[in-house]
Amino acid sequence: QDARDRKTLTLGEDCPYFEESNTMNIIRSDMGKVLGLVYMDEMYKKDSIDIVGKFRRNPIENDWHKVSITREGEEEYRWTTDNGNVSWVLRKDNDTINEEGGCIFRLDDDCPYFEDGICEVSLEIIEDEKVRLRFMDDVFTMDGEMDGEIDYDEDSEPEIDLSGGI
Repeated sequence: QDARDRKTLTLGEDCPYFEESNTMNIIRSDMGKVLGLVYMDEMYKKDSIDIVGKFRRNPIENDWHKVSITREGEEEYRWTTDNGNVSWVLRKDNDTINEEGGCIFRLDDDCPYFEDGICEVSLEIIEDEKVRLRFMDDVFTMDGEMDGEIDYDEDSEPEIDLSGGI
């Protein structure tokens, strides 16, 4: 079976919970991207969703309502307006999550709204598959599918380290 079609993972006998359950379900979006795992009726959402891609605010009223997010570093991204004239850095805040359980990206003084007290962009995952960013009072929805997914070798089982427990 192709690893991209896999719906479950089989755990080894070294898993401390093997006697209770030896399988884990993979939760995927309609596009097949891995969003999380379910083990013993508990969901573990993937926390490394990549926000690289194109986003839009509806209705689109100007070039600032269509943006591209590009990766600048390991946890640093760049928000660029569609016309390319304005951009600013987003830094992932690993210590803070929003009310929906998504991560927060901090803004810096290169953002034109920073002086007005706007200091964050919030990641939201809707219906476990749609990625959107909340910026000020606007919602920007990702065009197409997510770029982030678990890396795998097509010829082997995905590896998940559960040695520290769940």
